[in-house]
Amino acid sequence: MRRRPVWFIIAGLCVTLALAACGDDDGDDLNAESRAAIDDIEEICDGWKKSLEARGEFPVDGFDPEDPKADELRKVGAYFVTAQPIAAQAMADLRAVQVLAEIKSNVDSLLAALDAEVAWAKVQTSAAEAGDIPAFKATLKDAASTNQTVEDSADQLGAECSF
Repeated sequence: MRRRPVWFIIAGLCVTLALAACGDDDGDDLNAESRAAIDDIEEICDGWKKSLEARGEFPVDGFDPEDPKADELRKVGAYFVTAQPIAAQAMADLRAVQVLAEIKSNVDSLLAALDAEVAWAKVQTSAAEAGDIPAFKATLKDAASTNQTVEDSADQLGAECSF
């Protein structure tokens, strides 16, 4: 039986380890224009998040969304309403990003998920502004679900866009 030289085995192991270390990054397979579009999307999402943060501190310390008080809920609603123009502008900016066919379906999924999240935020805001505790509590599960869908869609695209 013939033995293979040790260097051949070591070289094979090195190549295998190098390939395993590199992994399979979805972004590596993308056209430069698509990568740039994803960067633009991430920049818009970052700006959206910063604009939300710039509104200041949340108005109610220790707010329990599962057991809100009507007066606290109205304060929360007033705070939430300030997010709506920010969301509208960010969504318009996101829709203006030019994308190639290779990422279009993923971008469309992210936009649809963000649309759903914004829609639920409006429902939640209306309930909070009215101090309508049952209506507000009814939004919690779907609001959390839409947020997860946004995160999943962003991950699929290979982008960061969550709040």
